[in-house]
Amino acid sequence: MPDNKAPDYKAMYYHLFNAITDAIQSLQAIVTLQTDVIKALKNAQKEVEEMYVSAPDPDVRLLMSDKPGEE
Repeated sequence: MPDNKAPDYKAMYYHLFNAITDAIQSLQAIVTLQTDVIKALKNAQKEVEEMYVSAPDPDVRLLMSDKPGEE
């Protein structure tokens, strides 16, 4: 005799709802992590740019060549 039992839609709904909720939470964690990484990289870039801009000018000297034809 075939099994005429109706599908358990409530169980299927809860299973799907929980899987979707888990996936959304994982995606939100990834987005948060990416945002934190981007902020850290931008802050590092700004800090290094400020270090470069505020550093004293290097002592650059033009050296004369001893070879003829090179000045």
